[in-house]
Amino acid sequence: MRFHHDVHTHTHISSCSTDRLATPENYIRAAAELGHTTFGFSNHLWDEMVEGENGWYHKQCFAHILSEKERIFSLDNCGMKILFGAEVEYCGKSDTLAIKAENASVLDYVLVPFTHVHMEGFVIPRIEWHERFRKEFKDQLTDTFPWMLEATAEKLANSMKIHDSMPAIGYSREEYEKYVAEFAMNSYEQLLDNPEFEKLSKTLPVIIAHPFSPGKEIEHGYRERLRESFKKTARMGVAFDINMCAYGAKETLEDSDLVQVMREARECGVKFTFGTDAHSVASLSTIEKGDDVADAIGITGDDIFELVK
Repeated sequence: MRFHHDVHTHTHISSCSTDRLATPENYIRAAAELGHTTFGFSNHLWDEMVEGENGWYHKQCFAHILSEKERIFSLDNCGMKILFGAEVEYCGKSDTLAIKAENASVLDYVLVPFTHVHMEGFVIPRIEWHERFRKEFKDQLTDTFPWMLEATAEKLANSMKIHDSMPAIGYSREEYEKYVAEFAMNSYEQLLDNPEFEKLSKTLPVIIAHPFSPGKEIEHGYRERLRESFKKTARMGVAFDINMCAYGAKETLEDSDLVQVMREARECGVKFTFGTDAHSVASLSTIEKGDDVADAIGITGDDIFELVK
């Protein structure tokens, strides 16, 4: 590997990790075996001083993640630079950044995602037709199974994801992808204008987690908007996360929409970090495709964020 770092990782204390072996000790050991010189921990965080967290984020507060900080820095670093960061939510629906810049000094860096669109009604607004479908499905359940508790029917209806309901109402994947792309573009622009985000970017290194590609829609109105936002990102000194989860096999990279978008970001002066978004020890090895991704985008040593040099 040419780029010997990984700064997007989640240990077992993140609610999304189900690997009990995803401990700091095991991560540091595995990272050293992979040849890293810099390794960062970035568990999910919602600052207790910011209102609006959902149930999933309720326990993932500063007190929760800081309980692991002292332990991390007491371990043998295996010759690596160890960084203690966090992945801090940005909710485009409410223009809420889940951290106060004044509280961020206990961290070495922050990852900020604006693309967690699976969090309907929290990060992204619920779609009206989908909510109608859920209500109708709940009514059908209670009519068909009169013995079923209303709360059970509601729980089953609410478990229906958008992709589950699309065939039932004739809503196409293309329509949904266009809706998500427009939301993500608006959310990205809104994030860059958020006053707390601007303060945060002046407080410590900030990386935008798994930035998006609007897909084929890039040819229909997004290109100039993206380039302006990329230039602003670069001026703010904010980097992009090259997230291994978002890229396919080597032979598919040249045709990847996301690769094309990241090329444009590079041309606009955005710097990059690499991350696996690992939730398990085994996932750390996916960093090995980073060189192929870097080659496809055209990333060289000059394009790497100062944090990980």
